[in-house]
Amino acid sequence: IVHKIVRLLGSGGMGAVYRGRHQNLPREVVVKAILLSAFPPASRDHLKARFVREAYVQSQLDHPNIVRVYEFFAAEENYYLVME
Repeated sequence: IVHKIVRLLGSGGMGAVYRGRHQNLPREVVVKAILLSAFPPASRDHLKARFVREAYVQSQLDHPNIVRVYEFFAAEENYYLVME
């Protein structure tokens, strides 16, 4: 993992948002996490698909008023979106 979590910025119904830092470059990021363990097993596949779709769609956008997506990955049953 190339990003280090610095602190929690907030949490909500689907997960949490963290302030992070790239470990090798002078870049601060925001890491959005969906915490699947907080949901019933029957709803997890739908939530994963929704989060993957959000990552894919947002990564295709390039506009000064839209946050850029740097990376998307899964680890330990959770999904993460790394953004500017």
